[in-house]
Amino acid sequence: MKMKKAGVTFMACLLLSGCQNEHDSFPEEDTVTIANSGDRENFDRLDRFLQNFQQQNPDHIKVIFYTTEGDPIYQDLEFDGQAIKSVYDSREDQYGSGEVIETICAEFKAVETGDKPDYILTGCENKDYETEFNRVQ
Repeated sequence: MKMKKAGVTFMACLLLSGCQNEHDSFPEEDTVTIANSGDRENFDRLDRFLQNFQQQNPDHIKVIFYTTEGDPIYQDLEFDGQAIKSVYDSREDQYGSGEVIETICAEFKAVETGDKPDYILTGCENKDYETEFNRVQ
């Protein structure tokens, strides 16, 4: 009986870990969240990403945009010291395209729009995935 119970527990653990979202393992301190409601978490991490971009220091962050319905859309930004690889993942957005789109971008910059900067990802091979990261909508 103990062997059967241990086997069931092991299988449950395998199933649960297999269902874990691939985005859950990204470091929290490198994750920025932007809700449709205007709430922002860890938005200042974009400052450090910009500094690293300007100094050509590799960096990697994840931005999670939450839709009106609360669905996450992920954008991975990985800077290798030369260009930014952007991976846009809308598979969990019930009204989105459900795709993962990769593009390479040349620029990440701050644009002053008041007392706090907004950030813009531009110069992308796929212009449809150039992104604005706004403090307030």
